[in-house]
This record gives sequence, C-alpha cells and structure tokens, in this order.
Amino acid sequence: MGSSPRILLILLLLFCLEVGGHVVQIKLSARPQLNFTKVKRTPSLPKPSADSAKLDENFVERLNDHSLKYTGKVSIGNPPQVLDVVFDTGSSVLWLPRYGCHYAIPGRAMHYALYDRTFNPLRSRTCEETELIFESKYAVGHALGEQMKEFVSIGNKKIGPVLQYPSKVRIGVADEVSYTTDGILGLGFPRDFTESRGTSLISEAARLQLFSKPLFTTVLVECSKEICENGGHITFGSEDREHCEESFGRTPVIPLHPAKPLTHWAFEVNELSMDGKKIEMQEYLVAVSDTGSNTVMLPEWLLNKVFSRIPGKDKDIIQRVGDGTFVLKTRCNANFTLTVHTNHMDLELSSRSLLPAKPLNPQGFCYLNLSSSSSLKVMLLGAPFLRNYCVIHDFGKKELRFANLKMEDE
Repeated sequence: MGSSPRILLILLLLFCLEVGGHVVQIKLSARPQLNFTKVKRTPSLPKPSADSAKLDENFVERLNDHSLKYTGKVSIGNPPQVLDVVFDTGSSVLWLPRYGCHYAIPGRAMHYALYDRTFNPLRSRTCEETELIFESKYAVGHALGEQMKEFVSIGNKKIGPVLQYPSKVRIGVADEVSYTTDGILGLGFPRDFTESRGTSLISEAARLQLFSKPLFTTVLVECSKEICENGGHITFGSEDREHCEESFGRTPVIPLHPAKPLTHWAFEVNELSMDGKKIEMQEYLVAVSDTGSNTVMLPEWLLNKVFSRIPGKDKDIIQRVGDGTFVLKTRCNANFTLTVHTNHMDLELSSRSLLPAKPLNPQGFCYLNLSSSSSLKVMLLGAPFLRNYCVIHDFGKKELRFANLKMEDE
C-alpha cells in the first residue's frame, strides 16, 4: 500500500512528459487545385452518360483525383490569416501567393489572384520585409516574389492543436506563380536559404524541439469526390498508431546526387520490376516522397519502359499542351503492378491506384495518373503511391519508414 503514491507519481510524471513532448496531428483535406478564374475542370467533350454505349469513342476518362491536392491549415501574422496550403514533402519552405499576384499558364492569359486563399501582408501588424528575393521551382511550375518575416503556426487554434513558432520565420510571398495555385508548406530538409529561399519550418521545429520526436507521419486518404474534408492526417512528433500498423521496413534518406547535400526525402531504388519481371535500370535512380504531387512522375526513359509493358495494343503516350508533360492513355481495365525494391523492401504501385475505380466504360480509354517531363531525373512518388502506405519521415535518423494502413473496421 505504501508504494501506491510513488507509482501514481511516476505515472503522473510520464503523462506530463508525453504532454510536454507535444504531438500535433493536422487534419488534411483533399481539394481540387484552385485556379484564379472560373475554368472547366472536365474535358471539353460533352459530359458522358453513365450508359457506356453512348460514350464517344474518342472520350478518355481521367481519375477524379488527377487535380486534387492535400491541404491543411496554417495561421500567418497578427491578426492571424488562416489559409489552406499544400503540405509538401517534396520541397522545403513555406510560401504563399500574395493577394493580387499574377498567375500564368503559358499560352493563356495572365490572371490575378483576388481571393481568400492568398496572404495579404497589409492586413498583418507584424509582417516585416527583408529585401530578399524568393523563388521556388518545381518539376512543373514555379513561384517568384520576396521573402518576409512573420509569425507562423501550423494548424488552426479554433479547430485543434497547433505547432507554434516562438519567433518570426522567413516565408516566401509570391507575386508571380505558374501552374501551382495554392500556397505550399515544404516539409523537406534545409537548402540554400541565403538568397532565394526561406526558413525550413519542419527543420526549425525539430531544432527547437517543438515536438516530442524529430519525425512526422503522413496518412493520405483516397478521395473519389470533388472535395473530401477527411483527406488524411500529418502527425508531427510521433508515429501514427491510430491509423497505421507497425512499420515493416526502412530505407536511408540520401541526396538526389552523390556530390550534393541532403535536400529531399529521397531514397535509392535498388531494382524495379513490373508484374514480377525485372526492368533494366538505364541509370542511377532515386525516388522522392512527394505529398505535394497529385501524380506519380517518372524519368522519360522509365515511363517508356513501363508503357511498353502495359497490356494491350490500344495505348498511347500523349504530350500535354501547356506544361509539356507526357501522360499515358490506356484501356480502363489495364491491370499491372510496378514494384520499387529498396533496402530489402518491396513497395508496390498497382494500376488500381492510377485508374478510375468505377470507369464509365471499363473497356474504354483512361488516362493513367502517371506522367513524365523531359527534364525529370528522379521518381516523384506522389499521392497515388503514398495513399497505399503510412510513411514516417524521420529527421533524427535520416530515414523513411513504411507501414501498412489499418483497416477501416479496426
């Protein structure tokens, strides 16, 4: 009996340590990429009937989530401006489109962003100019503007816990953007921030010990609707035991190029296979965890090899007008599995993840959510791949761990 108070005290201390460690889970929404003008998101062909017999033979169906982005809340400035931004493991800094910024797609008219998902520095009492240029480039698209210092919280206090930074951090405020229309919160490693970047918020949070462990877990949920408010979660400071099984494998994070510093959540691809048959590797290849991408992108040489092995003869590689990327057109019932082998671990990407689950015409044509650009040298493992796994991004150990998602009935 005399030991009971001591046990209670130990339990209380352990509880306090867990609370003090600060684990923050941010809810994600799956939303269509927002254009600054009202444009049609459907093909220019007449909307097809569910009766497959009435479909135009030239109609090519696309997956509903081709244009979806996984966004969460950030709070900027004083008074706080709460904005939806893309949580992106493929980049490193936070940037926001400025209210009134230019938005361009080559071959189309320039537009102006005047809506509530932009940041207005004039509305904040604490926004501070730095006279530094901001620029961020992506596989498709870029953002250009200036750096500013501002108070930032990841999350929204009104709906849940937040990751709050004690002092101002450098963010990008874009005056000009192309292709990408939402702000982006980069969750990658620090890069060269002296001139054209900003603060790596996730690295800064780990340095300041704002959460219990220097890691975060991503869980992306499949969305077959226009908008899904429950698009998944990102858990900062812990593995996600609620939604994920125990991790089944790990792989070290490496630079994109051997002579370069660590910048992305990238890992070496030891081998590739498709339906159990090995694909000859044409060159050294790394894959990148990229929650900011709504597709899986491959180097052009690899896209061609995958294309050649897709069953069926009625297939094609099509170059998009505007961004110049290449996409694959195939039968909607195509069935194959691409396997990435890394560090004694097999990571699978099936055609089910790349095609509509219930196509209007199963024997008709669909676009695979698989693409390439002529300049791309790495595999970008975007949402179609990441929805298959829980991914633990560990800053401390410099590694990625993979776990299976728990079944819904559990």
